[in-house]
Amino acid sequence: MKTPFFKVISALTATLAITCSAVAASTYIEGYEPDPTKSELRARKIYLLIEDGKITKKSLVPFETSRETKKILESQIGKVILSSGFIDLHGHLKYNVIPLWSEAHGQFGNRFQWRGMSGYKKNVTGPLNNPALGEASDVNSLYCQTYQYAEIKALAGGVTSVQGIGQDDTCTKGILARNVEIESDYDVKSDARASMEIVNPDGAGLFQDKVFPTMIAEGKTSTEVTAALSGTINSRQTQFVEGVAKYVSYLARIVTTGDIRSLIVHLSEGRSTDQYNKLEYKFANKLGLAQKGLVVIHGVGMDEKDLTDAAAKDISLVWSPFSNLILYGDTLNADLAIKHNVNITLGSDWTPSGTKNLLDEVKIARRYSQSKGMKLVSDKKLYEMMTINPARALRLGDRLGRLEVGYLADIVAIRLKSTKANPYTQIVTAQQSDIQYVMVGGELKVAKTTLAAEQNNADLLVTQEQIDQSPGCVKLSEQQVMNSPLKLSELVANMKSVFPQLDSLTGCNDENYRTVIKNLFSKEWKASMPQEKLDTKNYDRLAEQLEQIIPN
Repeated sequence: MKTPFFKVISALTATLAITCSAVAASTYIEGYEPDPTKSELRARKIYLLIEDGKITKKSLVPFETSRETKKILESQIGKVILSSGFIDLHGHLKYNVIPLWSEAHGQFGNRFQWRGMSGYKKNVTGPLNNPALGEASDVNSLYCQTYQYAEIKALAGGVTSVQGIGQDDTCTKGILARNVEIESDYDVKSDARASMEIVNPDGAGLFQDKVFPTMIAEGKTSTEVTAALSGTINSRQTQFVEGVAKYVSYLARIVTTGDIRSLIVHLSEGRSTDQYNKLEYKFANKLGLAQKGLVVIHGVGMDEKDLTDAAAKDISLVWSPFSNLILYGDTLNADLAIKHNVNITLGSDWTPSGTKNLLDEVKIARRYSQSKGMKLVSDKKLYEMMTINPARALRLGDRLGRLEVGYLADIVAIRLKSTKANPYTQIVTAQQSDIQYVMVGGELKVAKTTLAAEQNNADLLVTQEQIDQSPGCVKLSEQQVMNSPLKLSELVANMKSVFPQLDSLTGCNDENYRTVIKNLFSKEWKASMPQEKLDTKNYDRLAEQLEQIIPN
């Protein structure tokens, strides 16, 4: 019995040695960043030294390093814009093996109308119920490999931090991209919590019918009324009440103990005109859930008063325009949110209704803003939605989102077209093929072939077969994925064994994806799917009650 044990220990020791060596090695890189004096007009040359996963020196002039220091120079890869790695604050990672859901054509009013559809259950959630996937407790399981696949898809678009691992943190902890719910990924002792939702129609019905009337008539708090109702309400309503109490306690700990940094939730998701959607933030607010540290995914139903309230409480928004448009035909008024100084970030959501990565998502946000004449949504603002804004939302602005000394060396290098053109425009309009490399903690994860030598498990992002079938993929022919648990070709083969319709890693060979992106703003695309008869309820009474209720 001792031999296998010692073999395991030996293997682990070797692995740790390799990992520590990769992280500890210093790297010297050069490139350009927006010139702070005229950041939207030109770029300036910078030189960075990376040690132990962090930026330890930044200079405007070249400097000497030790002989052992690795170098990534302009002479090797050409001129590049260096940016902090993008931070995606909206995801459901294990579902990023599923292609776009064909039944979504902007016809829904809110998120509760499509979750029960048979087509959704069959084509979106169903494939993840395959017992062949194994368990999250086994890091080598196919189930865990869905997360690795999703993280590689994100990294290929310049994303170095992702949200959406849920309770499956054993699957990918410290392996590829950073996961915002895992505190050790950022060397902090506080974590970000996430929940699909903190309020829902079941809870709205309970409060409309039983809680708010008593509060209004007798002047009691919601806590007093719900306590008195204990044992008289059904299990789903009980679960809702208990959930509210839990989330209120989470938000309190952000201010008191500090062991929680933020609470990321879905809220006000749907059309801005949907009656329930318009009330959801107000409902959460009356329950004491709209507090500092809350990060609201979507927020489309929030009106000007809600946005003002959110800004005053330092509540952040995550904007996912592609997913909003494909499901509801409507999305956040980002111009209005910026006007009221709301901290806005971007999120790609999941591939059944979202983009493949944040670099694709930012282009949708840009097109939508321009189509609506949103003058405040500049390319600089869009860039900040992928970098410093999400770092602020996560309370990690002291180590993430910038290229400064002491910050984590999460870096994306993008081909620079001109030093005298808006650097932010060059970043948000860049294609995946413009990415020269992506680093997480100073370790290369995606890079052009010229930098791939001696990297662990380096493998091409697109195969020759994909290039032959889709000529558009030729631009990505030099992109390689590296330093992952499995070679990419092995991972893809494993995923195809359980997901025959596996969503592709890039859009270059996904004709349906490209077609939807092209036609997303057209009236013809929205009308091509007949509207179903959707379940709607009347919330006039709830709206009246919310005007009368004073929060606990």
